[in-house]
Amino acid sequence: YVMVTSFPDRERARAAARDLVFEHLAACAQIGADLTSFYWWQGSLQEDTEVGVSLKVRGDRLVACAARLKALPPYSVPQILAWTAVFADPAYLAWASEDGS
Repeated sequence: YVMVTSFPDRERARAAARDLVFEHLAACAQIGADLTSFYWWQGSLQEDTEVGVSLKVRGDRLVACAARLKALPPYSVPQILAWTAVFADPAYLAWASEDGS
């Protein structure tokens, strides 16, 4: 699965990405470019700079990875979206399924 989330700054994105891979909740984490996000929050339009993170997550670890993301500050409602890949190279899937230990 591909899971995407965001963080308010690169330092928190880096720390979370490293922790999720270290804890074997994600096989891989990629930190993207800065994003400008527009959204409604508590009745007003917000504009913020965020850092996008893409995670590659095994199906049996999706719920645990999402729970870990929810526990990370500072968002009370973090963006957590996941979907299956239309195609995945079998060698990549085999690697991503390894425990890494």
